Amino acid sequence: CRKLEAEIKVNSEPGLGTTLSLYIPYERTDYSSLYQSRIIPQPIPVMIVEDVPFNTEIIATYVKSYGLRVAKTAPNGLEAVHAYEESIKKGEPMKIITMDLEMPVMNGKDACREIRRLEDRYRVEPRAKIIIISGNSVDREVRECLDPQGELKADYFLRKPVKKDEIGTLLSLISLKLDTSVASRAVLFVDTSIVSTNMVENLLTGKGYRALFSNTEQQAFDIFEAH
Repeated sequence: CRKLEAEIKVNSEPGLGTTLSLYIPYERTDYSSLYQSRIIPQPIPVMIVEDVPFNTEIIATYVKSYGLRVAKTAPNGLEAVHAYEESIKKGEPMKIITMDLEMPVMNGKDACREIRRLEDRYRVEPRAKIIIISGNSVDREVRECLDPQGELKADYFLRKPVKKDEIGTLLSLISLKLDTSVASRAVLFVDTSIVSTNMVENLLTGKGYRALFSNTEQQAFDIFEAH
C-alpha cells in the first residue's frame, strides 16, 4: 500500500458488519492518440460478375459481411474485363473476382481468359483470385475452370445456390493471404455446433477481431496454413 500510495478505510457498524475499502490513486491516460495513429488497412476490393441482380445482391451482402469492399459489379463478362483493365491502369487492380459462367454478351469462361491475358500483358502480381459461382457443376467443367495449365486458371469453384459459410471460408482464406494484418486479428472456430455465428461475429467484431468458421478439418488446415 505504501509503494502504491494507497489507503485502506474500515467502516464497521454494529449489527450490519464491516466494510473494507481500498483507494489507489492513478492518472487517467488518453489512448485516443494511439488509436488515431494506427494504420487501418483498406478493405480488399472485390468485383462481382453476375447477370442476375438478385444473385448480385446476395453475393454483395456476403462479401460486405466479411469486411471486404464491393468495388464493382458487372452484368456480363465484357464489362468485367473492361473494369478490370481500368483498375489495373489506376494501379489498384481487383484482388478478388466472383464469376458467373452463363451471361449475355461475354460468358464467364471468355472473361476469365481475357482477364488472365490482361494480367500477362500488364504483368500483374499477384493475380486476381477468381471464384467461379455457377450452376454448371459437372466434373468436366469444374476441371476445365480450375486447371492451372489451362486458359481460365480460376482459383475456386462454388456451386449455386452459394451459401454464406462456403463463400465466407474462401473470402477469409484469400483475405489472410493478401493482408497479413488481418491474420493477426482473426479467431478461427473449428466447430459445427455453433448455432449463432452472427452473434459470435458481432461480439468479436466489437473487440476488433474477425471470426473465421470452418466445418471441416481441411478448411481449418487451409485457413491456419494461410495464417
